[in-house]
Amino acid sequence: MHDDKLERDRRYGTVYRVAEFSNAYLARLEMPRKLPQSSLKRLWNLPDEMPDYDYTISLNDAVLAISASVRGEALRKLSYVSSSFPADFSTRIEFGKPVTAFKHRMRNKILEVIVLKGDAGELQSAA
Repeated sequence: MHDDKLERDRRYGTVYRVAEFSNAYLARLEMPRKLPQSSLKRLWNLPDEMPDYDYTISLNDAVLAISASVRGEALRKLSYVSSSFPADFSTRIEFGKPVTAFKHRMRNKILEVIVLKGDAGELQSAA
């Protein structure tokens, strides 16, 4: 069965954008929105919409690392038998300037991460 390339790329964690501002970077990673087409999806009564992934975020040495995993045994089993559907992905985003901290939120299947440049204490007092 044919799968949309953009959706397939989302399942590998490769659909993201980074914008640079004077005091921070904004990284926006698109999470998968749809389960891949599969006869097992119907057999196991899985929805068309992709459930939210579990994810972790870390920041070390100017590298933002995002790891994500599908939730639940049925989705993991589907990922084992479906092409272009890994159960887990990791995305690394390197920044050109020193960074110190981050804040994030998930909204409408988009993970937004604000990564502060330089010293976070200086940035907060300047606001």
